[in-house]
Amino acid sequence: MTNPEINKRIAELYLPCDYLLTKGVVELISTVTKLGAHGEPHEVIEKYGEFNPCENWNQLMPLVVDNKLCLNFEPHDGEYCAESFADSYQHENPQIALCMCLIKVLAAEKESK
Repeated sequence: MTNPEINKRIAELYLPCDYLLTKGVVELISTVTKLGAHGEPHEVIEKYGEFNPCENWNQLMPLVVDNKLCLNFEPHDGEYCAESFADSYQHENPQIALCMCLIKVLAAEKESK
């Protein structure tokens, strides 16, 4: 999976807010009702950030903590291994390893509901 595909999948499984996928970027949005020039209401979509846990540790770490993931370096493989109680995923990039493991955990949690 590419980084945008990973970000999109995590957004589908986890985000409690609305978002748009624009050119592979997950953009966080909210719908706001504003008044027009003559007082008529209309809805406007406002973007307030980008969701990119593949490249942003500040967005990824709360998800890692909430889902009790851990990260180990496997010296014999030269890769990082992200683990949960039920699953694991290895990758040379620690953020990708955590994101892919997170997808497995979130998907399993969603299926069990």
